[in-house]
Amino acid sequence: MINLNPKFMFKKIISMLAAVAVLATMTATSVSAAPTFTLTANASPSSFNPAEESTTITLTANENAQELYAYVLYPNYQLYILANHTSMTAGTKTYTWYGHSGNNPSAPVLPDGTYVVKAFAKNNNIIVGVAQFSIELVSDGGADDDDDDDDTLAPVVSNLHASDTSIVAGSDTTEISFSTNVEANLTVSIKKGQIGGGYTTVRTFDGFEGDLLEEDRYAVTWNGKNDNGTNVAAGTYLAVVEAENNEGSDEESLSITVIDPDSGSNGDDDDDDTGDDDDGEVDLDSDIIKNFSIDPSTTWDPSEENLQIEFDLIAESDSLTITAEKGGKTVEILEDENVDDDDYEEEWDGTDEDGDYVGGGVWNIVVTADGGDSVSLPITVDYEKPEITSAFVTKDSFDPTKDEYTTLLYKVDSASVVTVEVYKGNHREDTLVDEKSVSKNKWYAVKWTGIDEDGDEVDEGDYKFKITAQNSTDEDVETVKEVSVKVEEDDVSSGKANVTNDAMEPVIFDDEKDSSLDINYCIDEDAKVFLAIYKGTSAGGNAEIELLDYVSTEAGCHTVDWNGKDEDNKKLDDGTYTYKLISKTENGKKDNETGKFVVGNTSSATTTTSDEEDKNEGEYSCSMYFDMYGATGTEMCDAIGWVTARGIFHGYPSGAFKPYQNIKRAEVLKVVLEAFESMLIPVNGSNLGFSDLNPYGWYMTYLRTAQFYGMLEGYEDGTARPEKTITRVEALKFVLEASEVFSGQLLTGGTFAAYADVDFSKWYAKYVGAAYTYQLFNVDYYGSQAYLHPNQLVQRGEVALMLYRLNKAGFIK
Repeated sequence: MINLNPKFMFKKIISMLAAVAVLATMTATSVSAAPTFTLTANASPSSFNPAEESTTITLTANENAQELYAYVLYPNYQLYILANHTSMTAGTKTYTWYGHSGNNPSAPVLPDGTYVVKAFAKNNNIIVGVAQFSIELVSDGGADDDDDDDDTLAPVVSNLHASDTSIVAGSDTTEISFSTNVEANLTVSIKKGQIGGGYTTVRTFDGFEGDLLEEDRYAVTWNGKNDNGTNVAAGTYLAVVEAENNEGSDEESLSITVIDPDSGSNGDDDDDDTGDDDDGEVDLDSDIIKNFSIDPSTTWDPSEENLQIEFDLIAESDSLTITAEKGGKTVEILEDENVDDDDYEEEWDGTDEDGDYVGGGVWNIVVTADGGDSVSLPITVDYEKPEITSAFVTKDSFDPTKDEYTTLLYKVDSASVVTVEVYKGNHREDTLVDEKSVSKNKWYAVKWTGIDEDGDEVDEGDYKFKITAQNSTDEDVETVKEVSVKVEEDDVSSGKANVTNDAMEPVIFDDEKDSSLDINYCIDEDAKVFLAIYKGTSAGGNAEIELLDYVSTEAGCHTVDWNGKDEDNKKLDDGTYTYKLISKTENGKKDNETGKFVVGNTSSATTTTSDEEDKNEGEYSCSMYFDMYGATGTEMCDAIGWVTARGIFHGYPSGAFKPYQNIKRAEVLKVVLEAFESMLIPVNGSNLGFSDLNPYGWYMTYLRTAQFYGMLEGYEDGTARPEKTITRVEALKFVLEASEVFSGQLLTGGTFAAYADVDFSKWYAKYVGAAYTYQLFNVDYYGSQAYLHPNQLVQRGEVALMLYRLNKAGFIK
């Protein structure tokens, strides 16, 4: 039965905090009564051609600052420091930025794009003010049409790429390719980072002419050998491209991991019979390890199956270890002592000591007996690349000024982590979905009302949804798809009954969950209305069912209720469908609208909008973890569900979250920086001045970022202790300092006097007031006294809960 019901269409009232626009001021605010320090920044001009002009960056403070930091962040994450540990008196400071490499006006011009300028001020080692804005570099196209003008340009190296970023020395090759803007003397070299900083050149393609792939693009091939023709040692190397002419020079680099094919042989024993057989194949036997094999033997996805490791020991051994090694990363699979001669079968699930799946690439599986006798086999870890099997919008164009919207529908062929953004050209307007875990072969819907991230209606024009689907285990394995949509005025034509606000609800009809669909629409004049449903993405051919056959309808808004069946009262097959609405007035003038929807298996999640994730706080599920069963409805469950949905925390392969497990220093820094969505600074081959850090350890990106922002200071003995478990107040310090840096808000309210076990003289006294004000920790009460237990080791669940509560308080977006 079809019901025609008038429905009032209310304009959506958007209530949002005023966001900081480009060139706007970011001011640090404090919840305390202390005077507010303000730091503002801008650039004039904010968009310029670096080949012809520069810009002046101005920083203004209303009070003195003991320390001032300011920098420009390039798109490839290189930093140019404007101010570092500089004092500042109340007033202004100015800096000139040329938009050239190294801020040297005679160096190569940087590529066009958006560059972030950020500044912050500190007093008494506390960040009191933050300012951030963007600068656009826009060239005029470079050289004129006259080729002779190229002689006046400095070279710029771009599009540096390696065909394989992980190779076996002497067996594999990688093609290192790059582009230049003008002719120049080119050198390609391979360098190895040294502990403590610096590099050693192991291979130089001297006097390089290169293979011309296409105009202004070149390549060399490296086989993992040094200048003497010997295999280089396993590890991480830099491929460095240098270009130089009379006008200047430029340099770019990328990392390549080298796997040593002989890492399992006993190379120190001249009488060792391991190594290459006469036929050139690697001998997998050592003195006491025989019949070594792994299954799978070539390519392996740890998220799908375990790796089977088999070998025979033909003699007793004092020790036996099995490790997985890639570059400077080693994962211990087995460690045992006083082992018998026997046949051994072991499994590895592909996770490291933190329970996270290892990254993709070539790993060496190494079995070692008696501390030196060893064998090795490579295995390529390769995670499934998700494919976006379908993606389209329900409305190809819409008018936000009339409360219209469109909905993006998509599905992927494997479990993935999906981000959906809206772009106009190269400018991102909003992020609608931020790293959401989705299931395979289920439809998902994302509504966009034409509002940007600042809460403003966007201008008319062409836009696109950018969908990024990442493998749920390895974020480097991803697929990107774009879907176009137009924002335009829905013109009101004289004499027509204009159709507006048409939409299907739900846009994904799952007959196992839904009993009917509503088609909503409005017309501005009385008219006869036609409504039909068609199979496919266009309203052509024979209709599946005609719901209205030019039915006389009054001006206003209406709803048509439909049971989702065709004219023979049969369920529609799964697939994409299109509705067509036509209005016809008495004078015969028509207006029509179409929209798409889906019949099929939907996800359990409802349609989301750009602001809906915040509205759903308190409704996150932790049921994906077996050790959280029974916790549904608790705040801890909500917190763990939230940090999981945001990608801040990950569970263990066993299916557990382990909320009561103590968490390490580097792990806390990682999740805190992820929570505040900070811009991470990559490794630079140094140990940051700490004696106990591996320059290429998994934690280095997070530690380097924390050090730059003044969050990481280290210990008096020159160590950073990344693997050390930490206390509640140590974790609290990291979280509150991150809030000051990345949200510009100083959480200094409250009083630590409320805690009976807090010593006023301790270093952490200034932090615990915020912990009490915002109840960042669950506390114990004995009588009327609250106890924080500041020196108690912090647990994974406690850190998740602390971040979740800051999110609810508005300090984390």
